[in-house]
Parts: sequence; structure tokens; C-alpha cells
Amino acid sequence: MLKKDKKKDMWRAIGSWFHFSHILVNAAANSYYRSTISAIEAAGQGVDLPGSKDIYGQLLDSNKEDLQRWIASYKNKWSTYGLTVMCDGWTGLTRWSIINFLTYCDEKIFFYKSIDVSNKMHDATYILGLMEEVIDSVGEQHVVQVITDNGSQYKTAGELLMEQRPQIYWTPCAAHCIDLILMDIGKIHRVQQVVKIAQTITRFIYNHTWVLSLMRTYTGGEILRPDITRFATNYIALDSLLQKKTALRQMFVSAEWQESRYARAGTDGSHVENLVTSQSF
Repeated sequence: MLKKDKKKDMWRAIGSWFHFSHILVNAAANSYYRSTISAIEAAGQGVDLPGSKDIYGQLLDSNKEDLQRWIASYKNKWSTYGLTVMCDGWTGLTRWSIINFLTYCDEKIFFYKSIDVSNKMHDATYILGLMEEVIDSVGEQHVVQVITDNGSQYKTAGELLMEQRPQIYWTPCAAHCIDLILMDIGKIHRVQQVVKIAQTITRFIYNHTWVLSLMRTYTGGEILRPDITRFATNYIALDSLLQKKTALRQMFVSAEWQESRYARAGTDGSHVENLVTSQSF
């Protein structure tokens, strides 16, 4: 009983620390969380806790030194395993544009640098210059390949890089290539029509609380909603509708649906019911 009371007090204290300090709950899955508790247990009673000045002073310096040693050990592997430089462009809603450079070696990815290119012309010459600057700084002798997205300026820059430095390969990002393929497929009229029907069905279901609850009862889960700006999401959503096809049809012929106001002739619900129960669905 004493152990249970101690556990209850400890859990409440840790819970209060997380809740009132606005600590994200996934921090409890971090390995540092358990190692911290273990270190406190090993220290025992009477040991002073670090304050804010300690945490953002000597402890921060200590962690920085540990991280620098880890980075040094990571860099020592470059000559053995070779290095991949990854270039990723990103533009936010405010049109602020940055290019991130990362390095990959021995199954580990390390953020290298970020460059603000908002006021620059993103042509092949400029991109090539950024690539060469990073390659020279990490050591050309270590670099095996450079990976970028498949944009025309990146493709041209990559081809020029291979001409000037034949020992380095330029490789387009596979995920971006697949996304472009799906985008082109999405331009086919027949595919556009299918996606439009899927959007009509999911939009109606998710815009009506009662219908959404009924759908969850029959399908036992969610339908991934198509997104007009993310091409891959459309196909994932279509696959989800296909997997739940039988359950959806059962829902629209059920007594609950037929007796609801949504099933009245001429309504949006009646239109969606006809889509789902049709042979073409």
C-alpha cells in the first residue's frame, strides 16, 4: 500500500509538471525522460536540483560539447562511407523562401545549413553555386552524390555539377518524382471526374455530424479526405473509399439512413446516396 501511495504521488507530480509547464505529451516517449527519472532515483534524497540558470548555463554548454563530439564522430565516417548532400527548397505562405542542406552518411541525417533565398533568382546557375559551396565546405573528396527535387532549375544544376565534377552523381528525389507522376495522372479527365466524386462524398459526410457518426459506426474508422493541393492524398483517399465500399453501401441502405432527413429526395444526402449505391461506384 505504501508503494502504491508513493507511485500515486509521483505520477501526480510528474503529470502536474507536464500539464502546467505545457510540455508535449510525446516527451514522455523520449529516452531522455526515463534516463532523467533513473538519474534522480540514483542520486537519492538531499541532492539539489538545477535551476533555470544552471539549465541554460553550464548544462547547456555541456550538452553543446557532447553534441559537437557526436558531430565530430559522424564526420569521421565520411571518408569511409561517403557522403550524400541533400538539397531541399521550401516556400511558405508568406512567400519566404529557404533552401535547406542536409548530409546523409551511415544511415544518419544531419542538418548542415539553411539559406534564405527569398530575394534571389532561383535559376540553375545560382542553385549550382550553392551546391558547390556546400560541397567545398564539407570536402569534395567525401561527396558521392547530391539529391534534389526534380524542378527544372535543380535538374539543370545537377547535370552541370556532374559535368564539372564527374565523380559526383546528381540524383532526383524519388518521392518528388512520384508526386509529379501522380500530378500528371491527375490531369487526365477521367481521373479528375473520379476524384471529384470522391470529394463530393467525403465532403458531405464530414460536413454533417450525424452522418459522420453513422459512417464511423458502419466502417469502423475514418475515410481519408481528398485534398485538391496534395496529389498523392487523392489516391490514398480513393483507396480508402474502395476498402470501405461495402460498409458505405450498407450505411446508405440502412434503416437509420432511410429514416433520416438527409435521405429525402432532392437533397445533397440523396445525391450522395445515389453515387455510393450506383453500379459505377
